Amino acid sequence: MDETYAAVFREHQHRLVRGCLLAAGGDLGLAEDAVVEAFLRVYPHWRRGRVDDVARYLQTTAVHEVRRLQARAARADRPLADDGASTPGRSLADDAGDRAVVAELLQGLSADERHVLVLRFWFDLREVDVAEALGLPLGTVKSHAHRALRRLRDAVPTRGDLDA
Repeated sequence: MDETYAAVFREHQHRLVRGCLLAAGGDLGLAEDAVVEAFLRVYPHWRRGRVDDVARYLQTTAVHEVRRLQARAARADRPLADDGASTPGRSLADDAGDRAVVAELLQGLSADERHVLVLRFWFDLREVDVAEALGLPLGTVKSHAHRALRRLRDAVPTRGDLDA
């Protein structure tokens, strides 16, 4: 790959892994695999000048790869890769305690709900773009996001609960 695409990799790789980590429910190995595969899949299109917004293209491709890897693991009826590189509880929060809480909360969501939230709020895609990226009806994206956010809000203790 040429040096220009290497610069694209350096610019976007870290954020993509963090977003895919959320989409993968805390499975770092799966998130990293999805990002590598996304860069490999996008490169030929990018090289031919067919990519207008490389960040957005990488984001949607990476989340698609998370979905593909999860589906392949489910079809094989085996757990996702557990090679020691995957560390449950790893997430975006700065504080180690918060990381565990965020990962646990995200594990409580369905894979589709996690994927919608990551594309919508981590990668800041519009609902219509999330629907297109995931191949879901717009109403399904909206209901997944609404349901997931409600479940997350219900699971987080309120200020009054913390003071009691």
